[in-house]
Amino acid sequence: MTVALNLLRSRFRQLHRARARAVAQPSTDPGSLSGRVGDLDIDIVDLQRAVRALPTRQAQAVVLHYLLGYDVRVVASILGVSEGTIKTALSRARTSLARALKESEVDA
Repeated sequence: MTVALNLLRSRFRQLHRARARAVAQPSTDPGSLSGRVGDLDIDIVDLQRAVRALPTRQAQAVVLHYLLGYDVRVVASILGVSEGTIKTALSRARTSLARALKESEVDA
């Protein structure tokens, strides 16, 4: 469990460094820091900001499940909670992220 949480923290640090480098040295490729998710054009900076705004358990669940690819059962075991708790956290996180990313798209 400690190893998984350390990997999670390490991944957040890597994303932070990548963002800092991207801001310091703008890419000539306009698509390098953005992507398309469903109907939204997503900037990685907006996604990172939205994940950071989530409550801790939701952010941990999102990173472990979607970024690191762990199964819900494994995420539940790592965080020491039930699978239902993780499913609820992921559902609420998706709702919050969708709302936050739609708002950032409107602001652009």
